[in-house]
Amino acid sequence: MKYCTFLLGLALLAAGCVGGPPPGDPTPPDIAVSSAVHQVGFTTSGEISGWYVPLQRGQAIKYGSTFNLAPARPDLPSQPGLPYRVGTVLIHSQLASCDSVQHQLEAVPTGDDGADDQVITFVCTMGQSTLTRTYTVHRYAHTVDVSIQLDPPQPIQFLWPFGLATSQVPGRGLVVELGEPGGRAKQLFEGGRGFTVRDVSYVALSTGEHSGFTALLRPITPADGVVASEQLTAEANFNLPDRPILGLASDTGVLRFKIYGGPKELVRLRAEHQDDLPAFFQANFFGNIALGIVAALEWTKTIVSSWGLAIVLITIAFRLLVWPFMTPQMRTMKVQAAAMQQLKPELEKLKKKYKDQRELNRATMELYQKHGINPAAQLTGCLPLVLQYPVLIAFWGAFRNYEFAGQGFLWIGDLAVPNIVLGIIYLGAMVLQMRLSTTDRKMLQQQLIFTIMFIYLIFSFPAAVMLYWLVSTLMGILQQWVVNRMPLPQPA
Repeated sequence: MKYCTFLLGLALLAAGCVGGPPPGDPTPPDIAVSSAVHQVGFTTSGEISGWYVPLQRGQAIKYGSTFNLAPARPDLPSQPGLPYRVGTVLIHSQLASCDSVQHQLEAVPTGDDGADDQVITFVCTMGQSTLTRTYTVHRYAHTVDVSIQLDPPQPIQFLWPFGLATSQVPGRGLVVELGEPGGRAKQLFEGGRGFTVRDVSYVALSTGEHSGFTALLRPITPADGVVASEQLTAEANFNLPDRPILGLASDTGVLRFKIYGGPKELVRLRAEHQDDLPAFFQANFFGNIALGIVAALEWTKTIVSSWGLAIVLITIAFRLLVWPFMTPQMRTMKVQAAAMQQLKPELEKLKKKYKDQRELNRATMELYQKHGINPAAQLTGCLPLVLQYPVLIAFWGAFRNYEFAGQGFLWIGDLAVPNIVLGIIYLGAMVLQMRLSTTDRKMLQQQLIFTIMFIYLIFSFPAAVMLYWLVSTLMGILQQWVVNRMPLPQPA
């Protein structure tokens, strides 16, 4: 068992590595609207000047270091009519030029305690025409609702140009795709001339096809998807062969759609109702397990009305499910440890007798065989934990990426952010479990050293993950206590 903590730490560390676009412009936005999970920046004219996504809840937004999914590109060579901000609107393929712009920001209650949405509206006057842009930033979501209306109606386009970060080589390593109607097929942009998909189901720009970060645009009202590099339309030639410009277009002067800007991760997409596009994202083995856990978690929460209590009950249910499989292995380890303890005097005699390491190893193995001891049991003791790895990683992914709407549990203020007190309690429970399962002092010291190596990782986990681990560890302590009370087999 002394290697189990080390192996588990490596597995979770690998599962937790999140890649993303590099940091962007350090200049703060003119107008910043924050949710619990991200911040959207706007210009005074209504374009999106930043979409800042911290890797973890509770991290402060730092312009220039926090990932920015909606960068401006004023550093590009100047061209007439060149859009360089997300949210640029074209009217008849020409940049909208406002005579005056007014904006208003208001909080809209959603019915949940402390969960007001932020709604910002920009009204642009252009002669006899009025362009109204409304963005709704939800409190606990990466999704923003967008409404664009031109009065009187004319053909309009909403653009997302140039990639996902200002320091990234534009268009390189990005996945640009437009979903066919129904969302079951897609067209990928791989350079060259652009194209249009009528009645598009989604438009997406991602740092990877199956992972990373994504900007996902989903029409609510009928719209066409547009992607271009050499030219956007016949009337507006931007001559940018490796800088894709994509967006949504409507001939009615009205565009209503949702923008999801965040991790391309299935649990996160499900939590925001963005997981119904098979062409955009499909679950792998771990993803399907995580979705099953999320479904069970959501069902349990509807009964107990508490995310924290739901996590506790789901964890207990899982530990009871694997209890019969873990008990025999834990008992075998106990028997092997007791036998090894009895052989200590004879092992010390062998060490004094044989100075050659090879001879000592041979004599030691003969002694083990004589007394029916399997040294490999120290490694196979990890088997119960190894068998749980797929589920453990799925639990970790589900709780790490699920949004618990700011709900706490007991003294925990928010299950989505780390909690130091909970981490300390978990460490204490883990040490107690080691003490119960290990009789050899030297082995216990080695386990403690391995644990210390992962203290930083432990304290960076969201409280939901730590709550799961604490309850699981307490169940493990109970099971170890039961096993320790079982009588040892009598020697023949």
